[in-house]
Amino acid sequence: MSHLTDSLAQVQLKPSTASVLLFLSEMPNSSQSTIGAALGIKSANMTPIIALLESQQLCSRNPLDGRTFGIRLTRSGEKLASQVREIIEAHEQKCFAHFSPSQRTALKNMLTSIHDELG
Repeated sequence: MSHLTDSLAQVQLKPSTASVLLFLSEMPNSSQSTIGAALGIKSANMTPIIALLESQQLCSRNPLDGRTFGIRLTRSGEKLASQVREIIEAHEQKCFAHFSPSQRTALKNMLTSIHDELG
């Protein structure tokens, strides 16, 4: 994990912030509570993450209803999310380089099974 953390630091991100960026890239206009619930981030920790992204003009809030705001990435946010995907892909390549394609598939299947079991 240290390698991934170090790689994300090169674009001034922590893993939790990068996760929020990727989530918003896939699920634009999600509320802060929806993002936190999906990623397992407490509300008290989500607030500063969103504030940081807003201060860097990486996301914006849009009213959904009376009290709820949807959060979406700006163009700069989408660009950074794309960089994060590239960093993660490079990290995964490094981690699994010594596995054969069939071993990677088996590992993925086992991890999916564990994830599904834990719910």
